[in-house]
Amino acid sequence: MPSLGKHHFTHSNLAGESMEFDAAVTVTDNGVFSIVIPAELEEICLGLGYRLEQPQKNLFLRGRDLDQLKSQVRKAMEEHLKTERVAERVIVYSTDLKVAFWQNPDGSIAPNGYLGDDREKGGDWSAVSSLSATKVASHYHVGLFAHVVDRVEYRRGAAGTKVAYEKVDIGRFNSDERMDWAYRLNAFTGLAQNYEWMESLSRMPYTEEAAKFFHDSLAGLCLLARQIDGFFKSPDALRLAIEKQTPLLQSPA
Repeated sequence: MPSLGKHHFTHSNLAGESMEFDAAVTVTDNGVFSIVIPAELEEICLGLGYRLEQPQKNLFLRGRDLDQLKSQVRKAMEEHLKTERVAERVIVYSTDLKVAFWQNPDGSIAPNGYLGDDREKGGDWSAVSSLSATKVASHYHVGLFAHVVDRVEYRRGAAGTKVAYEKVDIGRFNSDERMDWAYRLNAFTGLAQNYEWMESLSRMPYTEEAAKFFHDSLAGLCLLARQIDGFFKSPDALRLAIEKQTPLLQSPA
């Protein structure tokens, strides 16, 4: 059969998945056109009622109207990649706690359980502890991450579901009054917004009340950081605090 060269087909879906190939096109002496298609389009073409043949190795769409055949290939690709987009607005959040301490039965804590205090009996390492004698860090720290995002499921039939996290458009310099606390929460600077790892974080449905709670929690950490900085970088203030035994934070006793 005379060859009419190759035709390039390409199609992408909402999830960013794509399909493209160069299809050989031929025509018989009596005017029947054939286009070679990939095997993954076979069931789609059969379901759409297209004329499909496989005389040997390759699958062909055949017909007397070449433009119609090309349209059929494009339609089959579209159906093959057809995707439903379902979005939910959520708050993703996570803590990063690098501490180690002993939890006494009465609720008090100690650096470890071997100080000889009777209160330590029956206690254990706190479940909050993430450090140990063999797993160390340069500093103890308490971290919190929270952000308003859209959790999007791209559902594609038998191919399964792809999950992505996408940025929420809530204004850059002026907030949408209906999402004021979401705007304020997302306005904190310097938090990594890596959408690739958000599926591993905790999440809850977005509400303004929840956004305010997380905003206030992050603001509280910022205030604590300012307090720690001011407390420890002034030798005079630190000396006075030591003399008066006025700790920055609550005593563990």
